[in-house]
Amino acid sequence: MLLNPNVQDIFEHTRTEKMTGAIFGTPRILNLFTGMRSTCAFNAYKFWKKDVVWDLDKLMDLATQGEISHLILSKTPTATGVALAPIVRENPGFFEQTYENPGYLVFEVKWHLYAEKNAQLLAQSADKAE
Repeated sequence: MLLNPNVQDIFEHTRTEKMTGAIFGTPRILNLFTGMRSTCAFNAYKFWKKDVVWDLDKLMDLATQGEISHLILSKTPTATGVALAPIVRENPGFFEQTYENPGYLVFEVKWHLYAEKNAQLLAQSADKAE
């Protein structure tokens, strides 16, 4: 993995890009080689078995709680990619692709927009209840 030029490129991009943190399939490796705060979609491997469901709310909660600014997805089938790529595809307003190489896609996670949208929906619900 570490000798793969696409991995080296992502590490270099991560070092030079302004990120507060990243969701990545192997977060400890990303942190070790870049110093980037990172996390993973925990239990994503169970997604293959449909035991764990990842959705936009769960992904945004992970990003918000950790103030994670980016999501790095491998283009090869991984548990993280299988679990999270459909969420990104179905919600383009909350994910902006900022970088790509032959092996990876990097997205900025717009969790602050998601939080604003939820606040607006709560306010509308409260108005209707009155």
